[in-house]
Amino acid sequence: MKRTGISIVIALCAVGGCKKKQTEKQAEPAPTTPTTPAPKPVEPAPPVAAGSGSAIDSKDTIAGSQSKSPTAVLKLDLPSSWDRIDNDDGGRLETVIGVNDSKYPVDNAQFTFEYGPAADNAPTDPSKYGEWHSLEMKTKVDKTEKIGDATYYAFFGPRDAKADDKYWSVVKKVGDKLWTCGGSLYKGGDMEKIPKERDKVIAEAKKICASMN
Repeated sequence: MKRTGISIVIALCAVGGCKKKQTEKQAEPAPTTPTTPAPKPVEPAPPVAAGSGSAIDSKDTIAGSQSKSPTAVLKLDLPSSWDRIDNDDGGRLETVIGVNDSKYPVDNAQFTFEYGPAADNAPTDPSKYGEWHSLEMKTKVDKTEKIGDATYYAFFGPRDAKADDKYWSVVKKVGDKLWTCGGSLYKGGDMEKIPKERDKVIAEAKKICASMN
C-alpha cells in the first residue's frame, strides 16, 4: 500500500509538472515583428503659373524648337488666330474664319499661304522679282505695291487663266537671301460669297508676310 501511495504521488507530480510546463509555454509572449514606418505622402508639385518663364507662350518658339527646317529661323509677326507650320522645304500659314451667317456652303472658311527662300536663280533685288517671275511662269504682273521694305506682287495669267488662278507674293530680302510669302487670291467660286471676309484675310496675310525678318 505504501509503495502504491508513492507511485500515485509521483504520478500526480509528473502530471502536475507537465501541466506547469505547458502553462509556462503558453504564457510566453509571441515574438514581435519589427514594423516599418509608413512613408510620408509626397506633396504634389505646385502648378506652373501662367506666363512664367518655363511656359511656352510663343508660336514662333514652338516652331523653332520642334523643327529643323531652315524656315524655322524666320521671324513673323503672327496674330493668335493664325497657325504657322515649318516643313523641310518651306512653311505655311493657316487661318480659319467663321462664315456661318453667309451663303458659303460650310460654317468655316480655311485659308492657307506658303513662305520660303526664293529660287536660287531669282534676283536678290525685290523690285526685280516680278519681272523675273513673269518670264519664268509665263504670267503677268497684275499689281505691284510697296509694304515697308517688302514688295507685294499680284500675278495673273496666262491668257486662258481663270479668276481662281490669281495669286500673290510678298518678296523681301532677309539677310543676303530673298524670301517669298503668299498664295492664292481666292477669287471665284464659293469665295465670291464671302468677299469682305476673304479680302480681310488677304490683307492680314500680306502684313504677316511683310513682317518676315
